[in-house]
Amino acid sequence: MTDYPSITYHNPTGICGDKKWEGFRREKFSTDIIAIAETHFHEKKEDRQYDESYEGFFCDRKRVDRQPLHHIKGGCALWLKTENCTNGDVLFRENGDADLRFEALCVTFTYERKDFAVLVVYNPPRKTKFQRSRANTRIFERMLENAEKLSILRENCIVIGDFNRTTLGSCRSLRGNHYDYSRGVSGLDQIYGFNDIIPYSVDTRNPNNYNTNHEKRSLKMHRILELYSKCFILDLSSTFFEE
Repeated sequence: MTDYPSITYHNPTGICGDKKWEGFRREKFSTDIIAIAETHFHEKKEDRQYDESYEGFFCDRKRVDRQPLHHIKGGCALWLKTENCTNGDVLFRENGDADLRFEALCVTFTYERKDFAVLVVYNPPRKTKFQRSRANTRIFERMLENAEKLSILRENCIVIGDFNRTTLGSCRSLRGNHYDYSRGVSGLDQIYGFNDIIPYSVDTRNPNNYNTNHEKRSLKMHRILELYSKCFILDLSSTFFEE
């Protein structure tokens, strides 16, 4: 292990339904954290376990009035590898309000004897950039305030999600830093940290076992992001040069 947990993030535009869900599990992710936005999980779906080595946390889309199940979009989820990420606990969940509905799931855990807070957000379109950016900023601030109360360092706060290109304003106001991500990653897929020296690099790949019916443009917009600590890479390099 390294100083920072490895992360898989994906916006799959829905994994609702047995076929897609089984395909998602067959991707065989093995990072410390698996985070997804826009799950489209139905209410009260019992089998959401990725595999026996992960613990799952969820924030579902709330039904509005008599909204049918197949119209429930959004939702977000987070799985922690229990071998490495211990003391996992939900810090808060939020679904927005009638003016702007979104999903926000914040989870705390311990990794390498350090406490972390991870916030996963799905912020849907159809509202102005200002409205969405303001909502994102408020959610980020809530995470930071709660983390401070729990003595979680700001540098150990991570924000992941589909923000629909609205995070630049929020990021600047909170002094968050965009993790480096590879060419070809959609602007909708964003990962932020609150320390510019957090050592992450990002690999990308297309899903192989589900959502394979996307057109080329859609595939590029929904690649899988895998973040790995640069500390690990640097350690390998120094060993190589010493030999």
